[in-house]
Amino acid sequence: MEISRKPFGQTPDGKEVYLFTLRNAKGAEALISNYGGLVTSLKVPDRSGHISDVVLGYDNLADYIKETPYFGALIDGMAMGSRGANSLSMVRITILRPIIIPTRSTVA
Repeated sequence: MEISRKPFGQTPDGKEVYLFTLRNAKGAEALISNYGGLVTSLKVPDRSGHISDVVLGYDNLADYIKETPYFGALIDGMAMGSRGANSLSMVRITILRPIIIPTRSTVA
């Protein structure tokens, strides 16, 4: 698995936000920010191997903040605010093992 990081923007109070790219050997790719764990993109191959983005999202942080701050977020405002945290949450993702999602062809 390959993991990289790039700048995604700044919060209104000037905190830097990053977009992390997680990519596996088969071409699946997830883009997740450290701002509420926003999932901005999830590209996965179909049965034929064609890769498509299956997540709706914005291209920049400013649109998330302005339009829909919890759109695509793994962590919502209630979770962040309930402990007195600010709007910037650091997210740690630990992948323990592959997750197999059943499809019609794999369900008995």
